[in-house]
Amino acid sequence: MSAKSKKILLARLGKPHGLKGEIELHLETDRPLEVLAPGVYNLDDGRVIEVEELIVRGGKCFWVIANKPNREVVAQYTNSCIIVDSNSLPPRKDGYNDFELIGLDVRNSNGKLIGKIVGVEHRYEIDTWLIKGSDSRQGEFPAVSEFIKSVDISAGVVILKGEVLWN
Repeated sequence: MSAKSKKILLARLGKPHGLKGEIELHLETDRPLEVLAPGVYNLDDGRVIEVEELIVRGGKCFWVIANKPNREVVAQYTNSCIIVDSNSLPPRKDGYNDFELIGLDVRNSNGKLIGKIVGVEHRYEIDTWLIKGSDSRQGEFPAVSEFIKSVDISAGVVILKGEVLWN
C-alpha cells in the first residue's frame, strides 16, 4: 500500500433531517460504514464536527451530531465537505483504495502499455476501472480477480489478463 498521503473527499453534508441533530450525507465513498463511523471529523472550511452515530435509512446515510443540536445549528454544516488524510483510512478488503488505483499504468499480460486508470465506478457487485488508453481512447475493465494478473501499487502498475472494453 502506498505511504504517499492524499486528501480524500468522503462526503458532502446535506440538509438537516428531523429534529434530533441529524444531517444527510451525500456520499463520495462506496464504504460509508467503514469510513464515516462515529468520531471527530475535520471539515473543508476548518471546522470540526463530532459524530455520535451513523444511520442508514432508506438507502441514504445520516450523521447524528453529538449533543443533538437544533435544526438551525445543524443547517450551518450544509454543503461542508468531509476531507480526510488517505493514510487514516482503513484498507479495503481487496487490499487497496480507489484513490491508489487512479493514475496507475495498465499493461496487458505481455507487458504492453494499454493506458492509465482514470476512475473507479462501483456498479452492482463488481467494480469497473475506467481506463484512458495510450491512444486517448476511453475504456472500461471489470475489476474481477479472474481478469487481473496483478496490482502493484508501489510500482504503479496493473497487469491485466483480459481485454479492455473500448467505448
